[in-house]
Amino acid sequence: MVKSLIYQLRSSNLFNFLRRNLLAIGVVILATAGLYLLRASLNTPTIALLYLLPVLLSTILWGLTSGLTAGLLSFLTFNYFFIQPYYTFKVNHTQDIIALIIFFLVSVLISQLVGRAKQNLVVVEAREEELSSLYEISSNLAGVYQQAEIANILGAQIQKIFQVQGVEIVFCTSMDEDGFSTLIIPAEEEKPQDKPTLVVPLETARGMGGEIRLWRNTPFDSGPENRILSAIAALGALALERVELTRAETKARVLEESDRMKSALLSSVSHELRTPLSTIKASATSLLSSEVEWEMEARLDLLNAIDEET
Repeated sequence: MVKSLIYQLRSSNLFNFLRRNLLAIGVVILATAGLYLLRASLNTPTIALLYLLPVLLSTILWGLTSGLTAGLLSFLTFNYFFIQPYYTFKVNHTQDIIALIIFFLVSVLISQLVGRAKQNLVVVEAREEELSSLYEISSNLAGVYQQAEIANILGAQIQKIFQVQGVEIVFCTSMDEDGFSTLIIPAEEEKPQDKPTLVVPLETARGMGGEIRLWRNTPFDSGPENRILSAIAALGALALERVELTRAETKARVLEESDRMKSALLSSVSHELRTPLSTIKASATSLLSSEVEWEMEARLDLLNAIDEET
């Protein structure tokens, strides 16, 4: 239980926020210590420029919030250690006040610019990774016409992307077969007994085609993860629709071939029956005719013809 609590704490947003800001504070403290040792040989503008380095580094490594924290702390330490009178936040000269204000504004501006650039880079990389994963799933699903194979591909890819505790794929689109269900979990895990953490529907043009049931210790966010899951579900639904269309097309071809064979058989049978029936009909008509007196030999020939053709 303690390990689970520690894991949840480490994975929480609050822990990450505090960790990043503490690291930014540590970088500013190290920079302040180094600049303090060199205070006698550096002028104030140079120190102000060097103080921008920890701000820039914190923003690049830990994000915009950490950069702003580093900028505020740099502003305070710059005033406290490097603006006379030392070791106080009091400022006697107007030019020093202007220098502090400019330093603070520049540090905030740098944090904003670098933070936005980093956020854009993270978004681009995330989108690229999403597209790569979806392309891989789409490629694997191409040419697959069995529900079991579709379920295995979807489950394996979801397990790979989201590191879930368990994933179950349930299909119910087949009109002439029972629904198919498969459960994919890590080899060392047992089947989850509790309710799924998230259920994603598989909606096809024919209606509800099934659902993806996911188990994970942490909840899924409403942003990128849900977007990727929705895209995966759409690919799975398209694969299901292709299976149904292929099955319907195969059935139509079978029925068409059956009709063709039936017509050919009837044509052949009717052709084979037409000649003997004509002979039987002619012989019987001749025997029944009252206008002709048949001799016994001729009568027997006609009767033999009827018997043979029958």
